[in-house]
Amino acid sequence: MLLLADLIVQPFSGAGGALLPTGAMTALLGAPFLLWLLNRKLLQSDLKSRETSQITYQHRNIQKILFPLGILVIVCFVVALVVGKNQTGWMMSFNTSVMELRLPRVLVSLFAGIGLAIAGTVIQRVSTNPMASPEILGISSGAALALVLGALFGVTVERYEQMLLGTFGAFTVTGVIWLMGRKHNFAPAQMLLTGIALSAGLDAFLRIAMSSGQDNVTALLTWLSGSTYLVSMSDVYLLGAGVALFSGIAFLNHRRLDLVGLGEITATSIGLDCRKVRLLLLLLVAALTTLCTIIIGPLSFIGLLAPHMARSLHQYRASHQLLTASLLGGCLMILADWVGRTFWFPWQFPAGLLASLIGGAYFLYLMRK
Repeated sequence: MLLLADLIVQPFSGAGGALLPTGAMTALLGAPFLLWLLNRKLLQSDLKSRETSQITYQHRNIQKILFPLGILVIVCFVVALVVGKNQTGWMMSFNTSVMELRLPRVLVSLFAGIGLAIAGTVIQRVSTNPMASPEILGISSGAALALVLGALFGVTVERYEQMLLGTFGAFTVTGVIWLMGRKHNFAPAQMLLTGIALSAGLDAFLRIAMSSGQDNVTALLTWLSGSTYLVSMSDVYLLGAGVALFSGIAFLNHRRLDLVGLGEITATSIGLDCRKVRLLLLLLVAALTTLCTIIIGPLSFIGLLAPHMARSLHQYRASHQLLTASLLGGCLMILADWVGRTFWFPWQFPAGLLASLIGGAYFLYLMRK
């Protein structure tokens, strides 16, 4: 397979002054083959709940968790607004002009963290897989590829055009997952494997497009790392309204999230239509991931880490885990954005990369425990 990919790449190497990556071509060959195999192989849903041992299980009142977390979010929000750096060092600024520049970034970070945390909690509960996260479904990759192709062909000029193109790419991937999942009644394992295959193929296309070296494509590198540089108050309004709407839908379905984890037999016997519930929740995850991606760029680890952090605080019910994870995700994103724009001043570090570094270190700590 590697030899075939290299032979295919060789005639096109050097086109446009760039070399096509062989690794991307192997993914382009392998991803369709994996999708073909998934379409042929019947994957069933879990008929019963998985046996999971909770060694450190404790019953902890949700109010005792939400109050300190709410205080922590407020403190992080205020610090991110007033504390920063200038040419002389650390400073606290209450200047209106500075606040107008910082406020959209902090609010977008908060809303994006909340949205991705809720999406991660939902997908982990639907798939009964603790390693599932929104970016695994390939939705973020679809939005990113659509934007990069738009920049490559000179389509995305205005901000609203970028949003429309990113939304089209994300919902195209969602449509493919839906078409593949209908045959298997949206079995969790099949959805995740389809997402992994789509992510591999789309990332390969993305690397090939980025290897062109065009200036308008290279300019998207910062956005692809998850950045709040270009956000405005209009983005805040859009993201805030969307996250509020979709988060409300998630909280209204918290009983279904609890029941779907019991397995196909138990959930169906008490009247739950698992097929419709999984489809609804998949669309919910797709909408939240799309909204956050087109505003702030592809982000990883927030959707994976926040649900685990909520469980480490002994919140096991769906409603309690959603509330706790949303506050933790918002706090983590605010912290990542603040650290990225202050500690390396005057240079700035994308919030998405900082969130991955902070989240990855904490995730390793949780695994060690």
